[in-house]
Amino acid sequence: MTPTLEDHERRITVLEERMDQEAGLRASQDRDLVAIAQGVRAQGRLIQALAVTQSEHTRSLAQLTATIDEVKETIDEVKETIDEVKGGVTQIVGMVGTLIERGDRR
Repeated sequence: MTPTLEDHERRITVLEERMDQEAGLRASQDRDLVAIAQGVRAQGRLIQALAVTQSEHTRSLAQLTATIDEVKETIDEVKETIDEVKGGVTQIVGMVGTLIERGDRR
């Protein structure tokens, strides 16, 4: 059986509808790709910002570590001085004790 003009018109109408749907899908796909590209750019900027922040934090931690090391050195020096003073006081107390004993004998 040979297709009629109506058959061809119906088939053309179906093809036109399908092409319109596909055109809408392609436009939707383009919008989706643009949205994805924007998201990727935003993530790239976020990663750059995180890298800068991490670098700043690393620098701050290094400075804090250096300060803590200086404080530890100062504390060690103070401990040494206290130990020296303690030794001196112990020696003085011993000398005073010796003088007191000698005073009792005189």
